[in-house]
Amino acid sequence: MKNILNSLFKKQDNTNDDYVDQLDFSQYLSNEFKFQHQNPQYQLRANPNDKVTLGILLNRIFDISQNEVSDLYIVADNLSEKKGRLIIDQDIIWNFDLCDAILLKDESGEIQYKYGENVVL
Repeated sequence: MKNILNSLFKKQDNTNDDYVDQLDFSQYLSNEFKFQHQNPQYQLRANPNDKVTLGILLNRIFDISQNEVSDLYIVADNLSEKKGRLIIDQDIIWNFDLCDAILLKDESGEIQYKYGENVVL
């Protein structure tokens, strides 16, 4: 596919630009532009300094307050069996980092995705 796209968009000066990467980058810029022009209340983006917690999501999207949550059941699909855990503490539920449900973090701070695993809250 990359070769086909490169042949379609060949420049006359025969430079070795990677057009697929340019197309991907322009798509990224388009999506980023849309994100930056959303209502700031709904801009949820996690980074090492800012967490997207379940409480933020529930409050901003559904107007639910902390005293309205009662329990949280997390089901993780670990390919061979489904495991679940129940959380009933409101503070833990409210401050639950959504990235913790889908990412693996080791002691050195390296982050990996849980490929092939689904998580249901």
